[in-house]
Amino acid sequence: AAGLDELIVVGGDDLCLRKQGLFDNGDVLVTLPGGVGTIDELFDGIAGVHTGLSTLPICIVNVNGYYDHMLAQLQRAVDERLIRMPYASLLHSVSTPAEAVEWCRRQKKRNGGPKVSSSAYGTAKLFGLELNYVRGFLHGATAGVLCAAAFASILRSSTK
Repeated sequence: AAGLDELIVVGGDDLCLRKQGLFDNGDVLVTLPGGVGTIDELFDGIAGVHTGLSTLPICIVNVNGYYDHMLAQLQRAVDERLIRMPYASLLHSVSTPAEAVEWCRRQKKRNGGPKVSSSAYGTAKLFGLELNYVRGFLHGATAGVLCAAAFASILRSSTK
């Protein structure tokens, strides 16, 4: 690709650390229409910006309105005060790949390598499972499922 300084292939068996490598080493995150993995990466990026853990500029390519419902859900979360800032401050939306390229050209190159040092990565044990985290944040879906399972277990044991 024209202007590519370096190609970094992020591998490994741990999806959380692979995504962190993507977020740490990129100058921007451009998301095309995609499936579960793409949406997961997008929302991890948005959450990083929202919590202040990341400065990664994010752009979605909303081809044929693919992300319209997601944007409406984000607006609803803003309206209901579940997100504390306008969603447009978290991501930029364009309609075509050409617009995304132009947006990328206007972004500043991020300096200084990873935004989270490798020493901030670690593991935690929760209900006997070892989970990866960055700066103490567990992956939201994993934590949510484990908390729901724990709650269900507590309810079952209290009704016996």
